[in-house]
Amino acid sequence: MQPVGVVLDMAGVTFCDSAGLSVLVFTWKGCQERGIRLVLTGIDPRVESALRITNLLPHFERSRSVGDALAADADGQPLEPA
Repeated sequence: MQPVGVVLDMAGVTFCDSAGLSVLVFTWKGCQERGIRLVLTGIDPRVESALRITNLLPHFERSRSVGDALAADADGQPLEPA
């Protein structure tokens, strides 16, 4: 498994409309094209709901916190969905 390339801390994001979802998809696609792992952390339940409703949630690797994402990566263990 490749190391985490981008950890996106979503802890301060409490709302995500279509523009925000577009940014997330654009970022995810860019990381995929470059072979970079993208991990979302600290996802608010409202944002998680928007990702679930739009069927985007399965495409994103998730972790509870930045520290958890980096610790799991350092151990070489795959990250579990939050």
